[in-house]
Amino acid sequence: MTDYLTDEWFATAAERVSQTPLDSAEPVSFSYHVTDIPDSHPHSGTAVSYRIDLAGGGAELRVTDEPGDVRFTIAYPIAQQVADGSLSGSRAFLDGSIRVGGDVSLLISRAGELKALNGALGATDA
Repeated sequence: MTDYLTDEWFATAAERVSQTPLDSAEPVSFSYHVTDIPDSHPHSGTAVSYRIDLAGGGAELRVTDEPGDVRFTIAYPIAQQVADGSLSGSRAFLDGSIRVGGDVSLLISRAGELKALNGALGATDA
């Protein structure tokens, strides 16, 4: 099992995201800012940010602080549960555990692509 948000997890996630077929006619980006990293984690004491860019039917994941068109801010314990599938992203959002910024209308218009990406990220066995 790969630990969530480690270098190994990012390598696996980037590969899976790049292999996910998407219907991304218009470019869009989603950024994730994960806070409250536990002391036992290699990135403890910091927040970790990454972004997924969609264009031309494909996607690229990279570690960066650059904001996306849609921005998610989420605490590590919740993000890990969403990543491992024990909590749905929709439920976490409705519970107020995920803050969303940017163009939130893209959550609806790009819902299919988000679902496919979540499947790819969940496949990393966080």
